[in-house]
Amino acid sequence: MALLGTAPWRRAPALLLRRPALLAAVAGTCALLAVAAASGPLFLSSVGAAALDRRVAERCVEDTRPAVTTPADADAARSVDAALAGAGLPPAYRVTVADLRAPLGTGATQFTVFSRPGALDRVRRLRGGGDGLWISDLEAARQGVAVGDRVRVEGTAFRIAGLYEDLAGPGFGAVLPAYWCAWSRQIVPQLESRPPPFLLADERTMERLVGAVGDGESDTGARTTHHSAVDTDRLTLAGADDLLDRQAALARALPYDVTSTLAEDRRAAGATRDGVRGAIVPVALAGIGVAVLLVAAAASFWVDQRRAELRLLSARGVGPGPVAGKALLELAAPALSGAAAG
Repeated sequence: MALLGTAPWRRAPALLLRRPALLAAVAGTCALLAVAAASGPLFLSSVGAAALDRRVAERCVEDTRPAVTTPADADAARSVDAALAGAGLPPAYRVTVADLRAPLGTGATQFTVFSRPGALDRVRRLRGGGDGLWISDLEAARQGVAVGDRVRVEGTAFRIAGLYEDLAGPGFGAVLPAYWCAWSRQIVPQLESRPPPFLLADERTMERLVGAVGDGESDTGARTTHHSAVDTDRLTLAGADDLLDRQAALARALPYDVTSTLAEDRRAAGATRDGVRGAIVPVALAGIGVAVLLVAAAASFWVDQRRAELRLLSARGVGPGPVAGKALLELAAPALSGAAAG
């Protein structure tokens, strides 16, 4: 061990600077080995992430986010907020929907009222203003409703505050903007059925409505869905696993159901990744084998370059251990830097 402190070993880390070809060979082959070793796992990870990203992109954004449906009351909102914070999930935005049975103009006796912060900014308002219920222009004509009319729900009167341009238009099967995607069944007419009129309410009006109709335990009433504002774009499989763990923690902390489609999408993306594994792993192993041979060739090149010195050290009684230490000192820096670059 005393030999390691002598001049040949102290100078060893800088010796390859005098032999740039050898230095480049060592660094280059180690870089190739690192690339070969990483390419298979990285490719499989990319396949899984791309498959997950495609499935998530095909869904409504609210479908893939953790969602908790509760009665429309303040106590439930506070418990959900606390549970989200405890699970490390972003705060929720709340969507309150009320399915009502009450006379609406001269037509419908059943309609849906929707409330979400900023929802009225996502439609084209045509006439009217202020707090109250907003109905689409097509439904207003169909039901015989005008701005300023009153709708009585459970004995409480609510004003028709304005008209907005119908989101679905006059046809069937329209494609809605992404903001409305999760509620398309409640908005878009189909050939076989037409949903009840879809009215929008500001938050204060919805609070009054909730007080009038109750918490949605029966077929009518109001319910609130709390959607955690998680960014599900470009998730990796590991990121999806972490999010699902947090969702499970949220479910354990609440007496309400916690839903999302992310678990299904994660399983499907994992199956896609596993399906290509059989073709990728042999190729990756072959690449690693070739890279190892190149590293061995670089080591052999080092032996050829240093043969005279190695013979001299051996003649002076230096054993294999100190010689190996000298080789390690010479080759460590270019080998590690090449591997890091790779």
